[in-house]
Amino acid sequence: MNNPLVATAKSDTTAVTGIGIAESANDLAQGISDGSWVAAGLGGIGVGLEVLSMVLDPIGTVASYGVSWLIEHVQPLKEALDWFAGDPPVIRSFSETWSNVAAEVTRIAEELGTQDAPGWQGAAADTYRGHAAQTADAIAGAGTLADGVGTGVMIMGEVVAAVREIIRDLVAEVVGKLITWALEAVATLGLATPLIVAQATSTIAKVCNRIADLVRKLVKTIGNVTPRIRKVLDKLGEIMEKLGKLGRRADSPSSPVTTPGGAGPDAPTVRDPDAPGSSHDDVDSMSGDGQDYDNYLANDQGVVYRDDRMSIGNDPETQRVRDNVRNEGHHDVVLHGSSDGWPVPGHGHNTHPEQIVEAIRNNPHRDPHQPIRLLACHSGNDVGWAQHVADRLGVPVMAPVDAVGVARRPDSIPRVRGHEAGEGWRWFLPNYSGS
Repeated sequence: MNNPLVATAKSDTTAVTGIGIAESANDLAQGISDGSWVAAGLGGIGVGLEVLSMVLDPIGTVASYGVSWLIEHVQPLKEALDWFAGDPPVIRSFSETWSNVAAEVTRIAEELGTQDAPGWQGAAADTYRGHAAQTADAIAGAGTLADGVGTGVMIMGEVVAAVREIIRDLVAEVVGKLITWALEAVATLGLATPLIVAQATSTIAKVCNRIADLVRKLVKTIGNVTPRIRKVLDKLGEIMEKLGKLGRRADSPSSPVTTPGGAGPDAPTVRDPDAPGSSHDDVDSMSGDGQDYDNYLANDQGVVYRDDRMSIGNDPETQRVRDNVRNEGHHDVVLHGSSDGWPVPGHGHNTHPEQIVEAIRNNPHRDPHQPIRLLACHSGNDVGWAQHVADRLGVPVMAPVDAVGVARRPDSIPRVRGHEAGEGWRWFLPNYSGS
């Protein structure tokens, strides 16, 4: 088993004492971990899980004394013991696995809480921090629930072990009496056999009734905890759904932005790579466009680095957007994107997102903790390359859901086609489970 969160079963013979109930802020988790669901008559029994693995064979014991005529009467006792047989290391490993999950999820929540992008200000920063706080709270809630389930599994295992211990003691007592009565039958040359059979039958019936009462209480205990576990699982489902919405498709702030001097929003000049008149023939060559490049992709598309932005692509339109876009606290990455969402630097061919990631990483001016804004058409759609950038760089990424562009003048606000200023963007938060 390669999953580091899954605990392996470790055989041992030491007693397992009752574990302390972890404090929990979540009522659902506490409802399981406090053990209040254990039926009256079973609570307060301190016993280790090792009781489940102790062997008592009433039939073999009675047979060893040569009293085969009692075996038929002992059979119900053996069946009762078999019902409660178990594997303590496996039960403990289930509980430890849930505890491992709880610890890892809590660690992720704490790590996410520290990703506040210091120095980043503005409406977008406030929106990101709000989403990050909600995400951290949801993840922390999942950790609390997992911890409660782990504790509940251990308590349930110990309750079953306690019932088996009681049954084992009852059966051992009956077997002892049967052996004594068998010896009496031998001593009386069989004359006492009818009386002994009557005594054995009565005693075994009483013990079976006591066992049945224990089983009823155990079934009631299971019935008490089942709806609580169901509520916990439902809540985990809600948390996972919320995390999915927050982590991959959280909308950006929609506050209106105007140009300096109080004019209305900038009108973008957008050219979709797949639109008529936007063929690769328009692109200037790498050697003849007059641009000095700082780096190159594997397909020879040039990369230009600036303090708060960068561009990927040899065409003049990419360079114009890079030079005119107003920086709003992100690290802007300018390149063309196809209508189906793939990066196509310089209006060229589809480029693997990892090449874009490496180009961003190689920018010596970039703050590694600063969020990324992709000025690439359709990069916020379901293809997922914006999410790839977020995961690989470990920072939030803001991407447009449609074509995006800026006006042909400096300090222009980027606009997404069909949306008001500041709208039409999606946040992609990094996946901290690794990529």
